[in-house]
Amino acid sequence: MLINLIYISIILVSIVAVIALFIKFRIIKDIDNCYSEVKSNHPLHINNICGDKRSDLQLIKGIGKILEKRLNSNGIYCVKQIAKWSEDDIKRVNKIISFPGRVEREHWIEQAKALINKKS
Repeated sequence: MLINLIYISIILVSIVAVIALFIKFRIIKDIDNCYSEVKSNHPLHINNICGDKRSDLQLIKGIGKILEKRLNSNGIYCVKQIAKWSEDDIKRVNKIISFPGRVEREHWIEQAKALINKKS
């Protein structure tokens, strides 16, 4: 009787371990898919529109030091890039910054265009 309980326990632990591994790898795969989706549709390097020049993205209200770093790490370095974002780019950037709707709510594109016009 005790041996049967031990075998049943071993079998149950094995099943739980297999399920846990499946869940773990499925979660990792989902995270990788999400990350690769963002990276593969990389928001606007825009054909090197900035050249070697970087803008102070913090001139746009709503972009602080942390968001600027996150944008930079995703290839967004200058106000000109932001001014040329499409709807798809906005969706991707909202995913990257983890603030859905922030780009639209704070009018980043309009602010970027205004900054460009101000410099001209």
